[in-house]
Amino acid sequence: MNAIGCLLLLLLLFPLHTCSSVNTQLFEAWSSNHGKTYSSSEEKQQRLEIFEDNYAFITRHNEMGNSSFSLSLNAFADLTHHEFRSSYLGLAAAPTNSDVGEPRYVVRDVPASIDWREKGAVTGVKDQGSCGACWAFAATGAIEGINKIVTGFLVSLSEQELIDCDQSYNAGCGGGLMDYAYQFIIENHGIDTEEDYPYRGQDNACNKRLLKRHVVTIDGYKDVPANNEKLLLQAVAAQPVSVGICGSERAFQFYSKGIFTGPCSTSLDHAVLIVGYGSGDGVDYWIVKNSWGRYWGMNGYIFLQRNSGNSQGVCGINMLASYPTKTKPNPPTPPPPGPVKCDLFSYCSTGETCCCARSFVGICFSWKCCASKSAVCCKDHRYCCPSDYPVCDTETNMCLKFTGNVTTEAFKKRGSSGEFRAWRNKHGKTYSSEEEKQLRLEIFEDNYDFVKKHNDIGKSSYSLSLNAFADLTHREFKASHLGLAVAITSSARRNVGEVVRDIPASIDWSQEGVVTDVKDQGSCGASWAFAATGAMEGINKIVTGSLISLSEQELIECNLSYNKGCEGGLMDYAYQFVMDNHGINTDEEYPYRAHDWECDKHYLKRRYVTIDGYTDVPENNETLLLQAVAAQPGIFTGPCSKSLDHAVLIVGYDSLNGVDYWIVKNSWGHWGMSGYILMQRNTGHSQGLCGINMLGSYPTKTSPNPPPPPPPGPVICDLLNYCSEDETCCCTWSFLGICLTWQCCAYSAVCCKDHHPIHSRPSDYPVWNTKRNMYLKQTGNAKTKAFKKRGSSRKFGDWNSLAEDRFL
Repeated sequence: MNAIGCLLLLLLLFPLHTCSSVNTQLFEAWSSNHGKTYSSSEEKQQRLEIFEDNYAFITRHNEMGNSSFSLSLNAFADLTHHEFRSSYLGLAAAPTNSDVGEPRYVVRDVPASIDWREKGAVTGVKDQGSCGACWAFAATGAIEGINKIVTGFLVSLSEQELIDCDQSYNAGCGGGLMDYAYQFIIENHGIDTEEDYPYRGQDNACNKRLLKRHVVTIDGYKDVPANNEKLLLQAVAAQPVSVGICGSERAFQFYSKGIFTGPCSTSLDHAVLIVGYGSGDGVDYWIVKNSWGRYWGMNGYIFLQRNSGNSQGVCGINMLASYPTKTKPNPPTPPPPGPVKCDLFSYCSTGETCCCARSFVGICFSWKCCASKSAVCCKDHRYCCPSDYPVCDTETNMCLKFTGNVTTEAFKKRGSSGEFRAWRNKHGKTYSSEEEKQLRLEIFEDNYDFVKKHNDIGKSSYSLSLNAFADLTHREFKASHLGLAVAITSSARRNVGEVVRDIPASIDWSQEGVVTDVKDQGSCGASWAFAATGAMEGINKIVTGSLISLSEQELIECNLSYNKGCEGGLMDYAYQFVMDNHGINTDEEYPYRAHDWECDKHYLKRRYVTIDGYTDVPENNETLLLQAVAAQPGIFTGPCSKSLDHAVLIVGYDSLNGVDYWIVKNSWGHWGMSGYILMQRNTGHSQGLCGINMLGSYPTKTSPNPPPPPPPGPVICDLLNYCSEDETCCCTWSFLGICLTWQCCAYSAVCCKDHHPIHSRPSDYPVWNTKRNMYLKQTGNAKTKAFKKRGSSRKFGDWNSLAEDRFL
């Protein structure tokens, strides 16, 4: 039986008059369940006494029997009511209502119930910790909702930006108000994402660089007239609404489930987000999202009674409601942030933190880069801690997390150099310096802990491993191995009706010979190209009977009207390009290079496979997506918030142990299950796991392909020189940009900048190290040796001889 089960059993077995020893056992079980530790036996005894008092209060309430809600021993059970109120609220005094009136969305016939969570307009429950910034969470929640409704994209926004930078009227962790937050965002012309500017649970200096990153904007905001529940209902029917409440009641502190009816003061001291409303057992209620983590209440939510007969509402919920307004689209996505400046002469890479390694009289003379964004630099000038575990314990070499009155151990100093060495040997990783090697070791250790922590859970339906990405920070990985661009507007998408009336219980197109081998996009953000070619390869096999591997490189280099090569793109634009070009070449003739290059007009004209059109599956419709996959392989985006940033290929579906799943082909080479992943379907969420139901599309084809093009003729270098069909022209001597002599490289190759007659390199190992005479392959952050100095192998010697013989 797990710790929570034991805790519930103890609650049932021991009534209020139970002896102190039983309470001690209950306290120990609760402490273990919530990871609580204390600095001394005296503090632990004090917390036990507080715990017993709270336990008695909870037991009295639950034994009443006639209440519509129940209480439980949650994470706040060792706090006095005063400690709880001083740490977990944060609503400041209200301003005058300068913009009050009927909601701009006046829903005359409001639905009987609505839940914006089901419409994908609500992000996951967040945790403000012991920072009184509830106002920031309520404000970002409302903006996240209206942004999703207007633009179709759910983006988690930065509360930390408001805490650090919105200082005109709000006071960070000391309290604030949603209207002031809205005004700040209007004047700043937008707000950054949670991912870029992560939450740290404390006041910090404003990051002016991130403050300039405007990802989501609003036009204005409106206040719902005080004590008008009818207009509040109209507003919530149109979008999530931020409200002030009294959150300091003791029963509210320990709320577990049911419809909260009070008693409750109307002295407003906390801010929350109304995300819907409904009715149960004849009682109407608001669906309210709190910011105390998902282990409070009903997975972070509470049902608060509405239509209580009191105009102010239960806990004053009708008194201070407001919401942002938005009609305009967001500005273009800002470019990735540049290097982080430490001083005039030193900088760290994007996603890292500058930490001073040596200083004198307060002036730093030497810097080190901490491989974690917004990290805390430890005072020993040797280590740093990630922002979510910001307490440095230099004596034990641990990073700790402060939660209320206790610190919880997060990371020990790791001795994983042996695992790192074995992993490097397995994946052929080398680094340019000892400094980079040490940096990659630190990143590897962090990823090692993350993987181990997940796998130690034991009850997860999937496991993690140290694959080829284990020496990349999460930001480096996202920057180089994804590549889905902002989606086209919904009005431009082509919806599909039912495809297969009687769909089979399962299907796997990879077992039907319809799917090519797993490919590897490398550190080029071209997942969109691999997803598009995969879908076209599938429908071409189904219609013509021939499985042909198609060219992603052609799409990267030549499809530039809307897509951006290695910087991202969209599958629909790729399909339109192939239609406009009347076909696409093969991967064999136009091979993958993993970087942007000039379009080869010669191979662009060689069309092996055509499509007739393309169709988009209606957004958030898993039934039609299932029908589409039953007819042919299709594509989806993820992982794994609902902010779409990657493209892959659904090649089938099935069920295992009562869990339904999609069979998904990725483009990361030997990753996952031989390049595949099984992703849960029928999750109960319309957007699907990782947003898989949000942006599905597939090509259509009924007509045969054109006759295969004739073998390519000689490759023309200039009017007087040419190379054979499978060679590459490389200039060996030029003057004023005009090539005077040429070399023929016996590959579809990349010509080296040193113009040496035999220093061209094959396209699959495109990096030439002129100092070491080696051909290298760029993989993520490391270069993998491919060929040593010439003459070290017979095959390479033959290749060199051929290159020299073909020199014109």
